[in-house]
Amino acid sequence: MLSASPFAQYDTEQYVERILQTAPFSYIHVWAIRQSVRKKDRRSTEEVRRLFESVSSQAARQEFSKDLRINAQIGRLQAIYAAYLCHYGTLDQAEAVLSTWRPLHAAEASELERTVSDRISLVRAKTLRYRGRDEDARLCLEALKRHSQVKEDAFQAELTRNLLELTLDLKHVDELPASMFGPAQKLLHTTLNRADTHFKHHRYDDALADYQSAAEQSAEEDWLKVESLVAGLEWREGFAFGLIKLSLGVLTDDLLRMEHGTRVLKRQGLAAWLVGGPPWVEWV
Repeated sequence: MLSASPFAQYDTEQYVERILQTAPFSYIHVWAIRQSVRKKDRRSTEEVRRLFESVSSQAARQEFSKDLRINAQIGRLQAIYAAYLCHYGTLDQAEAVLSTWRPLHAAEASELERTVSDRISLVRAKTLRYRGRDEDARLCLEALKRHSQVKEDAFQAELTRNLLELTLDLKHVDELPASMFGPAQKLLHTTLNRADTHFKHHRYDDALADYQSAAEQSAEEDWLKVESLVAGLEWREGFAFGLIKLSLGVLTDDLLRMEHGTRVLKRQGLAAWLVGGPPWVEWV
């Protein structure tokens, strides 16, 4: 449940550390390592490597080596760590990590293990892209698009964005999952992606029209509607209302709204990171 939260990388930090320090090894321990590896700004590449190697060696012990769930969790960790290495290590290191995972029973891989294979294939396609092997990457991504067992929006969005950047095919703009955005954000994101694609194809008039259209869209009206809606609910002094007040205040340079939003959020222990800091700006 914690890992599904949009604030998971902030909320769960102490929880993850406690698991790593005190919990016996299990799939929950591997989950905690995955959460930790995702925090790229908190640990050095060497610390991340040591974490990965430590959990991998524990998973390889006899009592865990035939545990299907731990094997699948290790596969997910390898996909995340390889993606990390693409940016903070080398492609050779990333590919070496990806090459070591296998389902426990290849001929009868479980559904869970098949989803892990898809996640690994997505990272492998990205390494092909980064090596300039665009055609191989395209074939891998399109095969995933047709047959992937992973239906969650975050995975599909990353898959689709890679295809869009690789092929510049406008059909992929409309395939981005709508649930990843609010209604206005979806329209704006679609318009900007379409504009960028036109630009890369040297269709400058079409690109300019889309950029101008995107510039005319405003979030202020949507924030005001949400503020009005939430004001009539029981959440009036809760986290959601504080976030709306602060967001709208920053957008419109309204000091009273900013002060109100900040006051509400400071009463929420788990939301302390939001107020005025870079994580809040990035999330909004």
